[in-house]
Amino acid sequence: MALEAAQAAAAAVKPAAEDLAAYPGAKIAAQYKATLVMRPGWSDRTSYVIAPDGTILLAFSDLKPDDHVAKTLEAVKAWRAKHPA
Repeated sequence: MALEAAQAAAAAVKPAAEDLAAYPGAKIAAQYKATLVMRPGWSDRTSYVIAPDGTILLAFSDLKPDDHVAKTLEAVKAWRAKHPA
C-alpha cells in the first residue's frame, strides 16, 4: 500500500522532459561543453554548484560518482562561509 502511494505521488510530480538535467541526446550537456569527446551524444558526469546570483561556483566532471557529493558540498560550504545568511 505504501509503495503504491509513493508511486502515485511520484507520478503526480513527474517533471517534463525539458525540465530534466539528464536530457536525451545530451543537448543541455552540449551547451555546457560537458559531452564526452569520444561520444558527443553522451554527457560526462558533471556536477555544478550555481550561486543564487547565477555564478558557477563549481563544475566538476568525473565519470565515477565517488567524489561528486564531497566536492559539491565543499563548494557550497565555502560559498556559505563567505555569504552568511
